[in-house]
Amino acid sequence: MVTALMPYFFGTGSSTWSVWQFNITSTYVGLVPLAALPLAAAMWRRLPARFFVGLALVAGLVHYGALAAVAPAPVIAFGSNLRLMPVLVFALVTLGAFGVDAVARGESSYASQLVRLRAWFIALAGAGLIAVTLASGEPAALAVRPSLAAQYVAALAGLTAAAWLLRRWLVTGDARWGVALVAVQLATLAPLATYLPVRDARWLYPTPPAVAWLQAHVGSARVVIADQVGLLFGLRQAHGYDGLSPRRITEVAGPIGTGGALVAGFRQNTLALHGSEPLPAVSVLLAPTRALLGVRFIVLPPRAASAEPALRAVYDGADARIFEDPTALPRAFVVSRARCADDREALALLRARAIGADEVVLADCAAPAAGETNPIASRGVAPDSRSVVAPGPRSAVAPQVRMLIDEPARVVVAVSTATPAWLVLTDTWFPGWRARIDGRDVVVRRADHAFRAVALPPGPHEVEFTFTPRGLVSGAAVTLGALLIVGALLIARRRAAVVLAAVLMLAATSAEAALPAAPFSLSATPTTVDAGEPVAIDVTPRARAGGPWDVYIVWLFTERAAFLGPEGEWAPRPVPFRARLGGGESARGVWRRAGPPDDVTLALIAVRPGTDPLDRTEWMSRPALARVRVEAPPEARPARPWMTLAALLAAAVAATALVWGQDLFRPRPL
Repeated sequence: MVTALMPYFFGTGSSTWSVWQFNITSTYVGLVPLAALPLAAAMWRRLPARFFVGLALVAGLVHYGALAAVAPAPVIAFGSNLRLMPVLVFALVTLGAFGVDAVARGESSYASQLVRLRAWFIALAGAGLIAVTLASGEPAALAVRPSLAAQYVAALAGLTAAAWLLRRWLVTGDARWGVALVAVQLATLAPLATYLPVRDARWLYPTPPAVAWLQAHVGSARVVIADQVGLLFGLRQAHGYDGLSPRRITEVAGPIGTGGALVAGFRQNTLALHGSEPLPAVSVLLAPTRALLGVRFIVLPPRAASAEPALRAVYDGADARIFEDPTALPRAFVVSRARCADDREALALLRARAIGADEVVLADCAAPAAGETNPIASRGVAPDSRSVVAPGPRSAVAPQVRMLIDEPARVVVAVSTATPAWLVLTDTWFPGWRARIDGRDVVVRRADHAFRAVALPPGPHEVEFTFTPRGLVSGAAVTLGALLIVGALLIARRRAAVVLAAVLMLAATSAEAALPAAPFSLSATPTTVDAGEPVAIDVTPRARAGGPWDVYIVWLFTERAAFLGPEGEWAPRPVPFRARLGGGESARGVWRRAGPPDDVTLALIAVRPGTDPLDRTEWMSRPALARVRVEAPPEARPARPWMTLAALLAAAVAATALVWGQDLFRPRPL
């Protein structure tokens, strides 16, 4: 919450000393609403004020983790509790506006409002000074620019001006002080104008020659290009933006994350993800399924060399170098064979490149579906797979596939095949997609884990895919629910409180985690050590049955995956802390040399022997956590700047005296 006073307290970008980005940590709304917050108590009897107080409390508790389980609940459905920050900010700034309105109306006791204003100012000034004092011992915090001391002085000045003007308005009742408050609010919002990063305009205007070349040659194929440049110019990308990538696509092409670890040659630490990371371009570039994703063109920096002999350079300019992958499949293609497989088996086959060029893996086909052109025939192809279309004599005539219409919600494909076959479209499968062959409805199968397929009879056909969002129904249900809540708030006040509490409790109880607790607990002792000292790691069973398990200890909040091995050293590749640990068994080890200085969170992952602990589809339980604070050795710790802190304390005392002021006689209205 210190960012409500100093928005850049944790820094930004690469200079941040927080594990979260600025958009998540900052709750800054300017200093006038913050200073006026307690004055909203004068409007407590009004329902809107109580509503926004409740909204701020609930959003704050969810945002900061106390009620994090509510975030993914039905109706709310936030992937991360950290996404509720805008709701918290909205509630705070509204309450601040209520406080200013209470001053303007003069609806409350002048003396009681002065007490609230003074006490709140002292609390804010003191809390900010304590935060700066505590952070002054952190080496990373000392590197923040502007310095924490400068940020505190600026915040204290703005807060003092806001509180002084509010006090004068309370005392005199002169609305002209409100005009000065507007100026203070605009001045204290100015620091936010420096946050938004700016991209190099040369990437955008005019159109770079490399992008122009792609626009002329790419057709319906996909490209790998830095960031989201392709989206800006209408090029299809396989990688995504923020947390909007469909789950099954990320399982086929992932992992999600920034991609920095992969570029450096390390594994991406999927445990450190909090749900809003993108599917990066480097993941798609390195994915064993890249050809299936239809990535035909790869854009690299100028003079870059290809690490794959199969790639051939097709553009070499001053702005970029473009390579073509001749093995990339088109977005729409025909295969003559298919097999059924569950998700786990399908992913294993795809990642192992065990699917032939004339074959597709279908999901959810344990029984024939209504409208299926070719019935499912039981034919053993693999231990857990079945042939869907029996292999027959292949036609000498190659299938013909041509896209006629390619729109986000409608794709029309002209296709001709001499034998029964499957049309595969490597666009995302999602409920709501329908298909018609020559105007007749057919079943859309989920193919190759994440895409779409329909069964084709012999001959020429026109296949149309259309999308009708099912969210319309759920959206209407949410609207109805919101109306019911509003109606509940309009009935007797005591009933409204009970109804609202019941709704929140229902949401919380509906948000239980899908995975059970880990079969082992994890502890680290001591919990606070100096860098270089050993830390004992204990794995204790929670149940007597189950297993065997491969138990991994992973450093949680780091982009590069790191695994604590049985010898007490960290490794960049998966190394079990204990292999094949049975239910009821315990394990003990040691982290030989703790470091570097940081608040370290360790995660225990128990998976089936031989499986990848970073693959979340392999998880059978939630991770167990343990925390260790690693401090710098005494001789390496920075000395606290006591003279600077003393000066800040003196400034806070002077500001308090200015805000406290002398009670003036408030003239009674005539």
